[in-house]
Amino acid sequence: MIYKNYRFYRGIGWFLLAILASCQTVPQPEANLEDFKIQLDKGEAYLAKGNAVMALPSLNNALKYQPNNVKILTLLGIAYDQTDRHAQSLAVMKKAHELKPEDGQINNNLGVSLMRMGELDTAEIHFKSALTDLTYATPEDAWLNLALLYKRRGDGTKKMVEALDNALKYKPSHLPAIMELADVYNKQQQYELEIKMLLEAQNLAPDNLTIMKKLADSYIQSENFQQARSILKKIVAQSPLSEIGKWAASQLATSK
Repeated sequence: MIYKNYRFYRGIGWFLLAILASCQTVPQPEANLEDFKIQLDKGEAYLAKGNAVMALPSLNNALKYQPNNVKILTLLGIAYDQTDRHAQSLAVMKKAHELKPEDGQINNNLGVSLMRMGELDTAEIHFKSALTDLTYATPEDAWLNLALLYKRRGDGTKKMVEALDNALKYKPSHLPAIMELADVYNKQQQYELEIKMLLEAQNLAPDNLTIMKKLADSYIQSENFQQARSILKKIVAQSPLSEIGKWAASQLATSK
């Protein structure tokens, strides 16, 4: 899980569905086992399609058969998180952590749930615990979450940038970290560095309107009007009736 919901990344896949493959199971009668699998498969399928509301009943039904199944608890925590039921998400993430306290993914997920509830100091502990698990597959997510925590807590830009740099060391193509770093450079009015990050982001998501808008803005701020107009024209051609498309058309009209 990643703390911030980057809604404009939906088209290239969201990062929330980092699901644990391992789980604790208990023996089940054959009929019950069949229904358990049906309920779990339905819940996973709904969640994979972004329909957390429909996933919840199936996942809760599956949990009745195996209440200590870490995978189901994780899926439930994600589904609750996506439906803004953050207290319930925290409760199931805590239970998953009780079952596997050393697991990096579980610590990261629990940190996200704690952060949503405003428990920043405890969240930081779990993000850092996640990074001590050498088997944790996506440490870049924990580093990004730490950066967002530092930002929210007002710890200063230096700590945030260090965490983002660490995220990008693990995964140079980590789009949320790239965008956060671009935002830091924008606030510092370091437009050349912002443009560099946004161009990296655009390579990863070439048709993303939000990235294109930020890039055009940065070119305007750095007085590179030729490049700005090129991006603005692409936005208008791609999506003339969207809010960003209308904004781009307005910018082009006023810059003539």
